[in-house]
Amino acid sequence: MELRTLILAILFTSGVVVAAPPRSPTRQSPAAARTKLLKVLRVKESRGINNAVGDRGKSKGPLQIQRPYWTEACRYAGVGGLRSWTYDKAVWDWQRSQRVVQWYWQKNCPTAYRTGNLEVLARTHNGGPNGPRRTATLKYWTSVKLMLGIR
Repeated sequence: MELRTLILAILFTSGVVVAAPPRSPTRQSPAAARTKLLKVLRVKESRGINNAVGDRGKSKGPLQIQRPYWTEACRYAGVGGLRSWTYDKAVWDWQRSQRVVQWYWQKNCPTAYRTGNLEVLARTHNGGPNGPRRTATLKYWTSVKLMLGIR
């Protein structure tokens, strides 16, 4: 009998209950981790205010997205020419902003998006496609990581 099977059989017949450890922020599904990250980014970027404007007017909306970022993500998703997805109209919408950030991640850091690598995702949002390699985004990630409850 295999050792693992033997141990499980002994535990099962002895009445010992073995519980799985609780999921930590780093052990959630990639989709759940991304959802949590987007909520944290919203607080970090705009304090949850949909009509926030920053960076001297360059960054707008709940996720403080700039026009080139929005345009690139919408082109990637194939909605670039649609009136309902124009930057000036839709950047203020929380649902659309989340979608745009996810498209941006899918285009610029697909492996991190698929696996839920929150550091790469956050640093890409903050510093663009090369954000994970820029030391300037480390402070941003440290702050986001604390907000996520990750050590």
